[in-house]
Amino acid sequence: MSSIGILSGKGGTGKTFVSVNLASIIDDSTYIDCDIEEPNGRLFLKPNDIKTELVTVKNPVINNDLCVGCRRCVSFCEFNALAFVDNKVLLIDNLCHSCGGCSIICPQEAITEEEKVIGKVEIGKSNNTKCVTGLLNVSVAAGVPIISKSLEYMSENTIVDCPPGSSCEVMESISKVDYCILVVEPTKFSYHNYLMVKELVTTLKKPYGVVINKYEKDTGIEFDDNILARINFDPQIAEELSIGNIPVNNNKELREIFNNLYSNVCKEIAND
Repeated sequence: MSSIGILSGKGGTGKTFVSVNLASIIDDSTYIDCDIEEPNGRLFLKPNDIKTELVTVKNPVINNDLCVGCRRCVSFCEFNALAFVDNKVLLIDNLCHSCGGCSIICPQEAITEEEKVIGKVEIGKSNNTKCVTGLLNVSVAAGVPIISKSLEYMSENTIVDCPPGSSCEVMESISKVDYCILVVEPTKFSYHNYLMVKELVTTLKKPYGVVINKYEKDTGIEFDDNILARINFDPQIAEELSIGNIPVNNNKELREIFNNLYSNVCKEIAND
C-alpha cells in the first residue's frame, strides 16, 4: 500500500493538478480531496454514483435554569467559546472545538451536548479511481472531523489532496500518508511558503520530495531538496485544465512525467 499526500504552501501552485493527474495514471487508485473549503478535484474527475455521509460534532447546550454562575466552564475553555453575560453562559458557536470539557467540568450538570452537522463526505467513482470529497459547511470554522472521516476511505494507492498552507487541517490530512509531495512554483513567494510546509513535514518525520510546476527557466531559486519532477509551463496544459480535462489523458509527454514521478516515489517509500 502506498499513500501520497500532495501539499503546497499557498494556493494556485498546482496541487490539485498534480493530485488528479497522479490519481489518473494509477490503476485502482483512491483520490481523497481534503481541501474541504474548496474541493476542486471533482471538477476534473467528474465522479458518478455519489453517496453522501454527513459529518457531525457534539456542541454544548447550556441550561441556564440549572446554571449557578460558577463560571468554571468559562475558565476551562481555552478557545474562549463560552462567556458569562447578564448572569447567563453564552456559547460562541464558531469558536467551539467540541472537546466536551465544559459538560464534564460543570458541577450542576447544566451543560449537555447535541449533534451538529458541519459538513459531508461524498464518495463516488471516476473510471478506475474512487473519488472521496470532503465538504465543509459555510460559516463552520474547523473542519478536521471532515478530513478524519474522509481518510477512513484510504485504500491501496491513495492520493490525498491536502489544503494549502500548514494548518491543523493539513497536519490531519498527512497523518496517515507514507510520503509527501510538495508542489511549488519557481517564484520567491512560493519559495517562502514552501519553507513553512517543509518545516511541517520535517517535524512530522514524513519523507518528501518536490515537484516544480510551471517551470520555464532557472530563476536562481534553490529548492535544495529532492526534486522529483519539473513540469514546464505549457499553454496547452492550461487550456485542458480550463475546460475540466485531465491533461495526462491527452498528453503522452506529460503522462510519462507522471509515470516516472509515481515510480520514483514508490521506490522511495519502499526504501524508507
